[in-house]
Amino acid sequence: MNIPVDISDVSIQSPRLLLRFWKQDDLADLYEYTNVDGVCQMAGWKPHQSMEKSARVLGMLIREKKTFAVEYEGKVIGSLGIELYD
Repeated sequence: MNIPVDISDVSIQSPRLLLRFWKQDDLADLYEYTNVDGVCQMAGWKPHQSMEKSARVLGMLIREKKTFAVEYEGKVIGSLGIELYD
């Protein structure tokens, strides 16, 4: 069972990375890294075959409010989700 999480007002910055909430402007970056074979499979997904697929996933990430965008030098390069598992 997952507990409710809302990271929409949270950001965490280190000297190299920024963890922040997703925004619609991140679509191109999301598609760029999720259509690379081997990347999505590590998270249990299939690679995105279209920008439309990435747009649906981005909408889910924004709605669910439990996944950070990992930003490096102004570009989203990954994600980090907050989950609680038994």
